Amino acid sequence: MFCIHCGKENPSGSKYCSKCGKLVAISDIDVKKHLENSSANIEKSTAPAETKEEYKNFTVSKDTKLTGVAGWLALFIVGIFLSSLLNIIGTFVDFTTWGLIDLAIGIYGVYVGYLLSKVKPNAVKNAKIYLIINAVLGLLLIILVYSTVDPTDDLFSVAWRTFIYGVIWFWYFSASKRVKNTYQQ
Repeated sequence: MFCIHCGKENPSGSKYCSKCGKLVAISDIDVKKHLENSSANIEKSTAPAETKEEYKNFTVSKDTKLTGVAGWLALFIVGIFLSSLLNIIGTFVDFTTWGLIDLAIGIYGVYVGYLLSKVKPNAVKNAKIYLIINAVLGLLLIILVYSTVDPTDDLFSVAWRTFIYGVIWFWYFSASKRVKNTYQQ
């Protein structure tokens, strides 16, 4: 019996490969359990390979892609909708000098959330622009607050969180396989 993962010949009836340690299917039940617990897609035969020729014809596709609005991407979208709506509501409740900026960012955030959730073209580009705006405003707030208020003030920590939020999520949108696969950049 040959391992479907690495090709090593194993004694008949082996449950695990002696080379890679992965499951060597010995029955249809084991194959089904393996498929349920694995992200691999089995193509062609689902029986264990008994000969080198069978092993060559047995393909494990490791090309499973992270796609769709799920995981961290879904968390970001929910977060952007909620924070944007709170920005919009907060603008009308307690209007300050920053009120118009908060309102504009809130509206743009809802728009970005919509683009991302509907997997629209330029969604990632708009999300990155939104995050750059957040990071820059956070940095601007840090500079302004630091020069006028005590650095232990609550506004100072909000400014830092805004900056860090923008930087981390920008990095996520630049590096995420799910984002690349979902939006086909």
